[in-house]
Amino acid sequence: MPARDPRIDPQPGDRVRASWIIELEDGVWLAPGKGDPARTIVRDNARRFNTRARATLALRDARTYRPFAKAEVVKEDNHE
Repeated sequence: MPARDPRIDPQPGDRVRASWIIELEDGVWLAPGKGDPARTIVRDNARRFNTRARATLALRDARTYRPFAKAEVVKEDNHE
């Protein structure tokens, strides 16, 4: 099995210089894992994306389950 690349498949605790996360609702973040979509209320556990484009695609996918009308993509810097 090849090693996981944290730039492509980031997980909580990975060292990422700049990342994008998705706030689905007030205080509710898109999380890694399974769900409709997977969510967390702990910001540090949010799924991180290395580009805004990837985060935007993930938000589009999440909206296939629910509208998330107030969702937004949020940039985080120096999450090391």
